Amino acid sequence: MQTTSLLQSILDKLRNVKQVGKGFSAQCPAHKDNRNSLSVSMGDEGRILLCCHAGCTNDAICSAVDIELKDLFPIQAKSLRKRIVATYDYTDESGKLLFQKVRYQPKDFRCRVPDGKGGWVWKMTGVQKVLYRLPSVIESTIVFVVEGEKDCDLLAQHDLVATCNYDGAGKWDVSYNSFFKDKVVFILPDNDEIGQKHVLNIFPQIRAVASDCRIVELPGLPDKGDVSNPVRHSICYVFDALKKIL
Repeated sequence: MQTTSLLQSILDKLRNVKQVGKGFSAQCPAHKDNRNSLSVSMGDEGRILLCCHAGCTNDAICSAVDIELKDLFPIQAKSLRKRIVATYDYTDESGKLLFQKVRYQPKDFRCRVPDGKGGWVWKMTGVQKVLYRLPSVIESTIVFVVEGEKDCDLLAQHDLVATCNYDGAGKWDVSYNSFFKDKVVFILPDNDEIGQKHVLNIFPQIRAVASDCRIVELPGLPDKGDVSNPVRHSICYVFDALKKIL
């Protein structure tokens, strides 16, 4: 059995260590009976599990080998801490910033609102819900609807206007529909069950106000893939679909 440096450092402080299955046994340092009454193993997320079958507490065991309870837990690497990797501005029709969506790594999202003092308020209470890149949506006669800001920004690099709602699939607000009035709309679903349900929800709503509305199924997408996978193939297919409808 391979041991981590944390587990090995604990085992090195014990006597008569023997491997037993996926763990180890040793003499418990908190009492004297010359038997291997202590079980040592590694649990979830790398923590060290101690169990004295004679009833000694973890506090007593740790104290006997001059360590603290916190030493049984691995130190979280700085790389695992969340860090901001992207921000997406949501504005009103005139371009005034209403709120900002923040993307973290490891992957997570939060929204924040300007507090008027150069800082942020991390809640959306009372904030107007708007589409991403709303001013561009208003100005364009052709709009693509995708599921995420990253895809919108990618299409924008190819001179295509794309939008999405800030809170993801299944949370479409009916107030968004009016912005598609008399426009040609392409909906590009993600290749997963949630994405398909999202399309079935928004398609009839947009079609009711748009001059034309089409669902574009991108071929060759991996499971849970989107317009970004693969970029070149998807973009070419989007252009082909656009030519067919115009």
